[in-house]
Amino acid sequence: MRSFFAGLIVVSAVLDVIGAVIVQHQTRSEVLQTILPPAVTLGGRTGAVLSGLALLLLAGGVARGKRVAARLTMLALAATIVFVLVKDLDFEAAALFGWVLFGLWWFRHHFNADSAPSRVRWGVGALGLGVLAAILYSLAGAALLGTQLRPEFGVIRTLES
Repeated sequence: MRSFFAGLIVVSAVLDVIGAVIVQHQTRSEVLQTILPPAVTLGGRTGAVLSGLALLLLAGGVARGKRVAARLTMLALAATIVFVLVKDLDFEAAALFGWVLFGLWWFRHHFNADSAPSRVRWGVGALGLGVLAAILYSLAGAALLGTQLRPEFGVIRTLES
């Protein structure tokens, strides 16, 4: 059961990252632009990528039956559902993540192992590195593409955002 969910989480996370980077539904994006500002949908794409990466990191803990990893995975899946809907009204991906979330919740009694303190420290360190990488990535992207973004979007405006 644990290995099944870990594999399902890995596949879902890869689909999430690829979907955020490559897939775009033009008609859905146009509808979404009438509801939300473009900055929010871009934030949804960024959030989808980050939540996909978090799911990849958490899959190992789920495979080992760790209670904290399963709970954090459920939280990441709930956030992913919001992100994929905000980025592109991707109902299909949201349904997939909702199904995985429901299954993980349904079988939550299979995930009752405590986490080792060294793994918790490793997880916090990986989280810190991930946040730092995301900040550096956004600043570098704004610096390199500053003249191509509309409205003009530089390093200062990126920090403000």
